[in-house]
Amino acid sequence: GDSCLKAGGRPFSPGMLAARALPLLALLAIAHCAAASNVFAATSNVHKLFSVEKLLASHLRDYYKFQSENLRSLLDVASALEAATPPPSEVLQTVGDSFQVIDRVITAVNTIHAVLAPQGTSLEAFLASKEKIIPNADDLIGAANSVLRLQRTYNLSTAELMPTGSARQYLTVGRQAYRQADFPSAIDWFSAALASHPNVTERGEATDYLAYCLFRAGNLTGAISLSREVLALQPDNARVADNLEYYESLLSPQASNLVYTPLAQDRNFSDDNQLGHSEEEMLTFRRLCQGQVFYEPPEPLFCQYETYGNPALLLKPAKIEHVTLGIENMRLLREFATPAECDALRSVASDRLERSVAYAESGQFEPVNFRISTVAWLEESVAEIVARLNRRIAQWTNLDVSESELLQVSNYGVGGHYEPHYDFFGEDKKKGLANGDRLATFMLYLTNVAQGGATAFPRLGARSFPSQGDAAYWINLMGPALEGNPNTLHGACPVLLGSKWVANKWIHEGANEGFMAAHEELTFGSYSW
Repeated sequence: GDSCLKAGGRPFSPGMLAARALPLLALLAIAHCAAASNVFAATSNVHKLFSVEKLLASHLRDYYKFQSENLRSLLDVASALEAATPPPSEVLQTVGDSFQVIDRVITAVNTIHAVLAPQGTSLEAFLASKEKIIPNADDLIGAANSVLRLQRTYNLSTAELMPTGSARQYLTVGRQAYRQADFPSAIDWFSAALASHPNVTERGEATDYLAYCLFRAGNLTGAISLSREVLALQPDNARVADNLEYYESLLSPQASNLVYTPLAQDRNFSDDNQLGHSEEEMLTFRRLCQGQVFYEPPEPLFCQYETYGNPALLLKPAKIEHVTLGIENMRLLREFATPAECDALRSVASDRLERSVAYAESGQFEPVNFRISTVAWLEESVAEIVARLNRRIAQWTNLDVSESELLQVSNYGVGGHYEPHYDFFGEDKKKGLANGDRLATFMLYLTNVAQGGATAFPRLGARSFPSQGDAAYWINLMGPALEGNPNTLHGACPVLLGSKWVANKWIHEGANEGFMAAHEELTFGSYSW
């Protein structure tokens, strides 16, 4: 008898079967325990076995009902997947399109695992074969972070970002805003969830979160009203009851000695500034992303054709548009590559893309949240187009690229970004580099971007928007000592609509010793606007 009690554990409460089906092997184990008790030795055991018989029948019916409901849930998932419309083309995708596809696939896969727990089946084999492409919970969190980053950068509403989202999807983004202590944004998303025909569970969760967020934002009356709604749905929720009592105490006549200060009335941008720049610089960065320009040149900007005395450029000189003046001399090289060349380079890189990395606090290059993109490093042997563009970069910049880094192709999907950063390594890091620091940055835009995706320089007050075939080019170092120029702080604004592809070439000091000597008169200068 003791062995059966140890194996069988505690009795099942009525709610347990609703939450988790009793495995058939466990049911058979009950019958085995009864049979192992020498039933034939005493008539009293017959009554025990009869009870087990009835219990077995009851559990079998519950199990059948549970599995029937599970199969119906699979049909619901299949219907939802079949009814899903394809996302727009890459150049017209929005963050809502991306988020909803990820959410649908994650929901479907989780349902399959929860319902069938398939082992050794063709379905399990299919899921295993798609493991690299099927998103997981971290992907969904990353997508939610992208939504919030776009909302804060471009000051957009939930309707503008995800006009056709479901209550579950709005809840997902709202929970992430809550975790980031961005309560005003969380209020937007939980309110959207409540306006999107949530089921009872979703309504309870959204109302619960929203009540607390309103309290944090200073809306005590709203927090009290919603807390009462939660308690109407969940009368045994002691936490909400305690919160309600506290909220009401703050409004009572006896609360005159209590000081209540709203904790979070403004959006929290800290998650978008993981590199720790000043609030002023990040505000300027966001405004540049939105399309504003603050740069005031000391003399009129101009465009020019340039051959650098190179015969190869006589028939087709470099088309240069000066965006800033000074040592960094940020320029746009117009019509550097043809659309066909841009598409060819993307095609070569597409199968080689991997999650981008950056120099982290650990002292290693690793994936980081302040840079969300995928990259591929291309050697000239990979394709003729790589060698051709490398030669042209040398011609159009008048620099020796023989000791530069490999051509790097990057893809920023919807919400993809790179917080403001420097391209140069600085004195400490460049000591171990045989070819010196990054003298110049060349960035070729391989696609047009419908909205967002600008390259912004918050200390210069300048920016450039992606235009297929054009390239941005600037000098990272200054002075005879080739020090890093702090004015070159720049970032990739998050992509709002479409897909951003760029090809970067970092040209090192190595074979360009004479370049800076010819420009020693250009030294660091501060800009104001």
